[in-house]
Amino acid sequence: MTTPSIPQSDLNDFAATIRKGQDRAKSAALLLDEVAPVLVKTLQGHSGQSESVRQIIWSLYTGSHLVPLGFLVSGLDTDLAIAVAAAITARLFLGADVEPKLKEIMSRAGEFERFDQAAKLTPEGVRVQYPLPHATAEELRVLAEAVERSKDN
Repeated sequence: MTTPSIPQSDLNDFAATIRKGQDRAKSAALLLDEVAPVLVKTLQGHSGQSESVRQIIWSLYTGSHLVPLGFLVSGLDTDLAIAVAAAITARLFLGADVEPKLKEIMSRAGEFERFDQAAKLTPEGVRVQYPLPHATAEELRVLAEAVERSKDN
């Protein structure tokens, strides 16, 4: 049995695609480094924009939050929108490799201390909810009911 040969042009295209992805990942990491101070400063605040960014950054870091992304990014100041876009882009191109940088940003902003404070207020055996989802209790009840109904089908 002979191994099929791959045309050199296909190998060249594949190598170019790999290089392009590596270049994009490098650029995304550099841009995240550049905008990190904006994210840190915003996370230290208590404005509506700070809460929106908090939801997004925690979601990028943990992947476990209900985040209405379209709503949260609407109305961000230009510099903040660029910073959030850089964080999202870095997550897309770097995958899990971006987590140490996100952790550094969150640590510098005091996010883990705020998480620990929320944990102290959380009853034992209950999962800590921080940051709180951007939804009302009623909206979350409706969502929970919808999830339960979908599991029955």
